[in-house]
Amino acid sequence: WAAFHNTMSKVPPLPQGWDWNTPNIDTYIGNRARATEAALELFVPRITPEPADVAAAANDYVAAKRKEQQMLIERTYTGDVAATDAAFRLDQLCGQGS
Repeated sequence: WAAFHNTMSKVPPLPQGWDWNTPNIDTYIGNRARATEAALELFVPRITPEPADVAAAANDYVAAKRKEQQMLIERTYTGDVAATDAAFRLDQLCGQGS
């Protein structure tokens, strides 16, 4: 999980204060979606079935992150925090939370 955090930190962020009218927002979203999917493709094979609670949290995170990216691409994203919540849960389970 720590290595994945490092990989995700390299995913290009959306511009500060972005909205659907931000110039080139679709390009930013596309670049972010491709980088996020590449990171997830590296992470998914490392999810092991045990411990079950960690596996469930990891799978929840992957699903939420993919949904978030799809919603951005479709312009239906409204600030869903499911991926953030799942990441927090993984941090807690992996001993990285505060």
